[in-house]
Amino acid sequence: MKKYIILLTALLAASFNVNATTIDFNDGLDGQSITNQYSALGVNFSNARYDDFISPDEALVGAGGLKLVSNGDAGQDIYSPKVGNPIVATFDFGITDFSIRALNVGANGARIEAYDAVGTLLDFDEQFGTSTGTDNHPLLASSSQPIFSILFFTPLSVTIEGMLWDNMSFTAANMPNAVPVPAAALLFAPALLGFMGMRRKAKNAA
Repeated sequence: MKKYIILLTALLAASFNVNATTIDFNDGLDGQSITNQYSALGVNFSNARYDDFISPDEALVGAGGLKLVSNGDAGQDIYSPKVGNPIVATFDFGITDFSIRALNVGANGARIEAYDAVGTLLDFDEQFGTSTGTDNHPLLASSSQPIFSILFFTPLSVTIEGMLWDNMSFTAANMPNAVPVPAAALLFAPALLGFMGMRRKAKNAA
């Protein structure tokens, strides 16, 4: 019976695991535009590209390799996208939690904005540093439901400096054509408990 209890416990624990996805951007080429490379993960980008700039002490926050920057549309600095032409991540299915590492955040700051499916602002996060922001690598995060797009940009233009983005993580709120695991677990648990009871009765009868 003990092994069935262990099995049931493991099943229920697994049923509440979340679908967390992390993109480190290390699977592209420096200077290559980022569009639908991550469509299999349910996310597409616009005004984005890979960049191999190395920031001081980036390894201390788990960053490294290629990063995310602006594609430089409309002649803007690739390291300083603005609110009028931000980097955009669009999700096929709603997400509940989002985070990304901002590197070299200086006086111009770094900001993310989370929107729902109809373009309503749900949440935002922003961080500011001083001067050019060397060694300032904050984590920006947003939590709401459901988020369908994230905008990345530098909110101010008080000095000449730029920044990069790395290690984007998000948690899916909905997955298509899938039976929710918690529901499946709740359906399976009574059957398992019933089977355990039948085995006990059979054993006692013997």
